[in-house]
Amino acid sequence: MIVGKKVNDDFSWILSPTVVVSGMSDRYDAGSESFVSSGTAKTQFALGMGFRNKLSSRTSLNMEYIPILNGNGDFYNSFSVGFDVETGGHVFQFDFTNSVGMNESMFITRNTDRWGAAGVRLGFNLHRVFTVVDPSRFQ
Repeated sequence: MIVGKKVNDDFSWILSPTVVVSGMSDRYDAGSESFVSSGTAKTQFALGMGFRNKLSSRTSLNMEYIPILNGNGDFYNSFSVGFDVETGGHVFQFDFTNSVGMNESMFITRNTDRWGAAGVRLGFNLHRVFTVVDPSRFQ
């Protein structure tokens, strides 16, 4: 169940309770070239929290924090900060995060980097809407 609210034209928030079931409770250690115990359970419970705040008519600040509720062992909670810039028909998104992977079992429960240790990554997205057929014809 995802709970969210658009408070006004400038601010919205979201809560996302999450369950991630992983097929392994060990992590691969490249130094020893073997799997070692990560101290995490195969089933993890997390609570995703985020918000979007418009800074101007074309820019917004986004944040997301996903703490693990039943212990993360050797791993860290995911924290991300994003900045959106809307231009004419494009939306440019810049994201800074400590998350390693792009699927739930990596960026929620198996995150090996933290902000304090310079484990920050930069991401970039570009969105564009292409109109093939005029939507006013479908009334």
